[in-house]
Amino acid sequence: MKYLIRIVIPILFLNPTESFGQVEFEKGYFLDAEGKRVECLIKNLGWFENPTSFDYKLNESSEILTRTISNTKVFAIGTEVKYKKYIVEVDLSSDNVDELTADKNPSFTEKEVFLRQLIEGELNLFNYIEGNVQRFFISNEEIEPTQLIYKRYRVDAFNVGVNNKYKGQLKYLFTCGDKISTQNISYAKSSLLNYVKKVYECKGLKYQQYRESNSGLFNAKVKLGYRITSHTIETERGSGGFGSNIISEDLDASNGPVFGLEFEYTLPFMKNKLSIPLNVIYQSASYEKSDTELYPNDHTFRMEYSSIEIYPSIRYNYFLNKSSSLGFSAGFVMDLILNDLNQLEITDGTKPVVLDDPFFETNSASNFILAANFKSGNYYAEISYGLNRNLSNFSSNWNSKYSYLNFIVGYTIFTSK
Repeated sequence: MKYLIRIVIPILFLNPTESFGQVEFEKGYFLDAEGKRVECLIKNLGWFENPTSFDYKLNESSEILTRTISNTKVFAIGTEVKYKKYIVEVDLSSDNVDELTADKNPSFTEKEVFLRQLIEGELNLFNYIEGNVQRFFISNEEIEPTQLIYKRYRVDAFNVGVNNKYKGQLKYLFTCGDKISTQNISYAKSSLLNYVKKVYECKGLKYQQYRESNSGLFNAKVKLGYRITSHTIETERGSGGFGSNIISEDLDASNGPVFGLEFEYTLPFMKNKLSIPLNVIYQSASYEKSDTELYPNDHTFRMEYSSIEIYPSIRYNYFLNKSSSLGFSAGFVMDLILNDLNQLEITDGTKPVVLDDPFFETNSASNFILAANFKSGNYYAEISYGLNRNLSNFSSNWNSKYSYLNFIVGYTIFTSK
């Protein structure tokens, strides 16, 4: 087990960008400061916040160049991404309750930004994200992009008010008579998009929507694997202080199968690179060892332990091609014990005596886990390492170090957007 760990841990921390390429440059174009259109390949980072620059290549074999907001009017990637440069008045007031002020009016700051275009037509809808603040803008042939006003403010120590002026702005600038109400629109991307599209359809007008194809992917996998464990028991012998000795015993490995499910949600930005998996795994282990250093008399130590491990993780995916990827993740395991047995059987007399010492009780515990995986289509393979987990009763002088190495295969049984 220890030799395997020395091999696996460097693999889990390998920087794959040094060894593997990714599909990042996609067909697009930009307009320079004079409005000249240049066809190129743009590095699509799936930006969460609005960028101020981007990398591009004129062709597959050319060098990587960079353009900034200072020398670019527009850049776009297919029908997924389009950013336009504007000088706008934007309110960046925080929406966090602890940071709200008593002023219900927006506090505008003039900024030169790339606004992300969501809908293009008679009415244009944009969004802008900076930090944890998201703002939406609208424009038409007569007005430049103007922020849709939404601001939460402090009424008193216990109440929060909301300035929903954006509803009136939409009703004034883009409506279809009384057929579509602005009353139930929330200040959220999906709600605003839904309203604008309904008005376009009501008026019989054409529009262009820019949207990424990877908006919020969910999948579920079945997983089956083999676990190699390492389990060390420690106890303190003596009266404490300088007269005490720490006795340690490595139990024989209890290797066996593990199985369970993984539910994974891919975040709707960064081009499917960031996801949040939730694993539910069943494992079982048993140990038996005679005449250890843990107890002075002749004895046999027995331990049985089964549990459900539940662990959320954060995973970063590196795409090798359109159907294959490498993933690297870290998670926190919560261990729910189903069954446990811890016994010392004293065998130095004529009749064996079994001690069910409450100090040996196995506790539900937690640990961190590191994993690397390879995915191709619906097929999945994973190596993961669970760091030390203390299974002993924390009120006792017994200490248990349980770690493990998993080799897992899986298959995607469900995918939905």
